[in-house]
This record gives sequence, structure tokens and C-alpha cells, in this order.
Amino acid sequence: MKEHDALLTILKMAKEHPLFDPDLFEKRDYTGLSDIGGDVADWTYIAMMADDALHQSPIGPKAAEAGAIGVEAGAIKADVIDGGKMSDTPIKTVAEKIAAQNQYQIEKHLPNFAPSDGICYRCRRQIYGRISFEKASTELITGCPLCYQSYCD
Repeated sequence: MKEHDALLTILKMAKEHPLFDPDLFEKRDYTGLSDIGGDVADWTYIAMMADDALHQSPIGPKAAEAGAIGVEAGAIKADVIDGGKMSDTPIKTVAEKIAAQNQYQIEKHLPNFAPSDGICYRCRRQIYGRISFEKASTELITGCPLCYQSYCD
């Protein structure tokens, strides 16, 4: 009974957090969580796991379709779902996106504006949770996609 009460408390706290995303929670959208990343993904993922545990589903029905889910360096990591089936293309991690941005800057002889760890100087959130791998590897990151702080002013 203590475990059940603890899970209810965790679920309640996560759902009441200002960065909890009820839409992603209801849809059990693990891919969406991975795309968003940061605190939104963390709090929503915590709520999903507590809710699934309360309903005796170790990783939830959508997660079971997607495969094993893991948390790594505060970011959600999952396999991409393509029409309900596993895809061979993994979701890129924050580290891979940072490396892609660095490589793009070197190849194009561009200055580095983005924070080296991906944490916004202003809002203190992970910017690469909202930046696709494609964008990180083909465009110069000059500001935070979350709080819109410019890094080149």
C-alpha cells in the first residue's frame, strides 16, 4: 500500500508541475517527448511512468510498441515509431545534436553562438530538446527556441 500511495503522490506532483504536458501524457507520445526534451519531457515522462505503474503496465502500451525506453542525461530516449512499427532510425541525443552543430560551424567557418552544453544562458533549459538533428547539422543556432533569447546580440 505504501508503494501505491507513493505512486499517487508522484503522479499528482508531476501532473501539477507547470511544465507537465497533458496532451503528450494522454497520447503517451514518447516520440513527442523525445522531440521536446528538457523539463517538459522529464515531468511528463515521470507522470506516465507513475500512471503506468498504478495500472500494472510496466512501460505502457505505446512504449511497449516502441521498445525499451530509457532516461539518459535528463533526456528521453526512444526508438522512432513509423506507423506503429519500429524504425531503424534512432532519435538523436542532445550530444549528437551538439556535435552536429559544432561540425556544421567548423565546415562553414561560422562562429559558435549556442551554449556548448545546450543549456540556455537565460532560461536554463536544454535548447536541443526543441532543435532537430537536421537543423543542428544544417543551420547556425543563434538563439533559444524556448525563451527566444538571442545568443548573437
